[in-house]
Amino acid sequence: MDQVVTFPQLFVVAGLLLILAELIVGIQAGLDLVLIGSILFVSGFIGMFTDSVPLMLILATALSMFFIAGADLFQMVAIGGVMGVAGWQLLTHLEYAQQRLTSHWAAVEDLRQASDHVQQAVTAFISGGLTGVGLGEGRQKFANNLPFPHTDSIFAVIGEELGLLGTFLVIALFVVLIFRGFTIARYAPDAFGGLLAAGVTCWIAYDALLNIAVMTAMIPPTGVPLPFISYGGSSLVATLAGVGVMLNVSRAVSRSAIPRRRQE
Repeated sequence: MDQVVTFPQLFVVAGLLLILAELIVGIQAGLDLVLIGSILFVSGFIGMFTDSVPLMLILATALSMFFIAGADLFQMVAIGGVMGVAGWQLLTHLEYAQQRLTSHWAAVEDLRQASDHVQQAVTAFISGGLTGVGLGEGRQKFANNLPFPHTDSIFAVIGEELGLLGTFLVIALFVVLIFRGFTIARYAPDAFGGLLAAGVTCWIAYDALLNIAVMTAMIPPTGVPLPFISYGGSSLVATLAGVGVMLNVSRAVSRSAIPRRRQE
């Protein structure tokens, strides 16, 4: 069974974005290895209480924010190398991670060797074809054929019921959201707001990317829900809170763009 990202983990990730944005802005005048150490320390602390998936999301989002803040090549290589070593240690010491990776490589060579979850997801996409079997008419979600059809596997259900066109529509909506998020970050009136908006955008983008990649058998199962669509109050609340932060930054952008009358 996939390890699912739970309520406390989602809000820990959301709270960490605020900490990272403040840390980066605080030393942005001279980005150095102090920031790298701060990111890795906080991520390692979180990793003590969570499984590897939220930790990977934290590290990926932190690295993206670090890059957006203006890190140079040496700093990116340094933190990338440390993250690579940490990831390798996780893979070699966590039994369930090794099992997922082994199963995934077997599926790459022969889909019949993939886990039942992946096989049923692929079957759902094949059944849907181009236009799908009709909304609510999917069969894979019944009789426990497709595990977690309302959470982890919701994208496969969309593929069966709405077809390839429906999945493209979902992906297109995420692309629009990500584009708008980075646009807000670009025109933010201050560095903190810009980094915060960029961090939230990266977080949502990585969540969506991981879920879609799992359902299309591109990576091993992660248990990450599809933002805005997967069932679950905690996931939706945390994601909407992040979008609320972006809208707040966007509101500040709009206010700063309003021309003001010169005072005589």
